[in-house]
Amino acid sequence: MRYTEWNQQLIAHFTTNVPHGTPIFLTVDLPTLQDIAIRNGIDPEDAERAFCDAVRQEIVVRDNREICLEALRYRDADGRPRGVAFLGLMVLAAHNMGDQEASEQNYFTQLRHLLRLAESRKGRPKGMSPGENAEEPLWKEWQRYLERIGFAATARRGPEGSRKYINYPLSQALLRCADRARLRKHFCEYEWFRTYREPDLLMARLIAQRDVFSKYLQERLNARGDRYAALMDTIHALHQAYLQEGSASAERARNQNLMADLIRYPGGFQKPPTYKLLPRLRHAQEFDAIRVHTPAGWEPLERDPENAGYGLPVGVLRHEEIVDGVEYEIDPPYPYRKLQLLKRPFHILVCDPNDPESGIYQTGRNLATDIHFILIGPSEVLEQMRRLRDLGILQWSQERPLGTTGWIELVGCMILDQDWSRVLIGDTELLNALRPRQSLTIGLTGGLRAPGSRDYLAGFGPTITLYGTIPDVSIRCYRILETREDLVWEGRTRPHEPVTLPDAIQRYPGRYRLEAGDGDPEQKLFTVVDRDSLRRSARTLPGFDATTFTISSS
Repeated sequence: MRYTEWNQQLIAHFTTNVPHGTPIFLTVDLPTLQDIAIRNGIDPEDAERAFCDAVRQEIVVRDNREICLEALRYRDADGRPRGVAFLGLMVLAAHNMGDQEASEQNYFTQLRHLLRLAESRKGRPKGMSPGENAEEPLWKEWQRYLERIGFAATARRGPEGSRKYINYPLSQALLRCADRARLRKHFCEYEWFRTYREPDLLMARLIAQRDVFSKYLQERLNARGDRYAALMDTIHALHQAYLQEGSASAERARNQNLMADLIRYPGGFQKPPTYKLLPRLRHAQEFDAIRVHTPAGWEPLERDPENAGYGLPVGVLRHEEIVDGVEYEIDPPYPYRKLQLLKRPFHILVCDPNDPESGIYQTGRNLATDIHFILIGPSEVLEQMRRLRDLGILQWSQERPLGTTGWIELVGCMILDQDWSRVLIGDTELLNALRPRQSLTIGLTGGLRAPGSRDYLAGFGPTITLYGTIPDVSIRCYRILETREDLVWEGRTRPHEPVTLPDAIQRYPGRYRLEAGDGDPEQKLFTVVDRDSLRRSARTLPGFDATTFTISSS
């Protein structure tokens, strides 16, 4: 493939069928290149060489001694930035650094190696100096493009100094090649064939054993917020691939199941809460005409427009199935045989920060300080939770048995303190699963929007509420334009204090990005649209009924 084709394929790989608002990490590594190669008829063993050659032919000039990025500063005919494949090669260089110190000299040595530059100089290749006039405009164009199409960008420059510009690719390299190899070795040595199949439990166990890993990987395992969630997905995919390649045939068959989370709906008058399976769907997988066989009969497996990354809930679970796990047959049985809820030592279900009053809780959500959750587990878990309560770390409002299973539900749980240094409990998996990975969460509530979208009607924008324990938080709002973004409002607030945006934002159609906190801030995207645009947004939703969706003109 030529450079332009690699560029288009990489953009599609990271943005196709991805829920809007998702933070995008440009994690171009060997598995990513091999996935693209397979889809395009290229030998996966030749993927890295083919990719690097295509980039080299596009940008290396003057007898293989200089880089020219001028042609990458523009967009293609479809409005996509032309520099993404080169940025991907920069991230690949970060992945391939091994255990080297992340210095500017070591980084650019690896970049020059991938481009097979004939120069002997150290540091930046000729044509890439300084960074603010070389690669940084390409990173900013990638950020603007992502925000224009509804995603959150994650690549940022570093602090002043030698790593100021190389922090862009370093921030996107979630797992270096050396760390992948080290983790695979760890899985093999500890025989992780049958255990830790769920992402959060896998991470909890790795964090408990982090002292055996490199300093770089330890820092990654201590990540917070969106970076931690992306790293968890990457490590879980690595573990799944390890199971496919290295475990027994029976284990490989089990790995072909589609995983499910739990969702809990509140009970009504004298009725208990209801638990269902929440299918976890891969963003690139299509699910047309797939059915799940539940005790109530065959139910369709469909994407949920209101719950990004999941299918519509199916089945109604008995208490014993919550404790022991359950499997539902899938038809047709390809690419997955069964929808499976795995047996776990406990379940943590978190409320939606954008709709905390709904009473709906689910597993798989990030647990943040000051957000309500429910914990389900055996009596041993209750004992350890009481120790945390005695330390002032958390609280809950209700304890009740989960039927006759011997498990209990702790309802109304909330983490009160981010300082866990004094916490010593027996179950390190529980401790690491409960430890907050986000210091702040932005909730958007109220307003008038199409269900399943972040398009708000002009004049009826969202109310902002922050969740966390930081007493005084800076908050900023940027309007995203074609070639730049403008800071249109900033202020300070406290957690749980609703913030109404000024009329200049509420009534002005456009794309907006919220930032809360300093350093690596929490982000949230939303759009303000006119009436016609809101109607068009609603019509794209599954099951849209024009007879029931009306917007008053008064």
